[in-house]
Amino acid sequence: IPSVSWDDVGGLEETKRTVIESIEASLHGSGVRRSGVIFFGPPGCGKTLIAKAVATEFKIAFLNVKGPELLNKYVGQSEENLRKGIVA
Repeated sequence: IPSVSWDDVGGLEETKRTVIESIEASLHGSGVRRSGVIFFGPPGCGKTLIAKAVATEFKIAFLNVKGPELLNKYVGQSEENLRKGIVA
């Protein structure tokens, strides 16, 4: 687990609050069980930093995947790349 705390994430208070509330609701049985989160936005806006803080604070798995690492023009190869990333 990467060692990033919420204090390392400057600003983004509304985003942090939304993420924390969503994960706490999922972990503590709100009836809605989510299996993952996708952050999107331009480079440098804090997506990876927030994901690392979530992994650290909630002690949950963190898998950082970039699209080009997965995508492949051959049928079935993208899925195989994803499996390799999860197993590694």
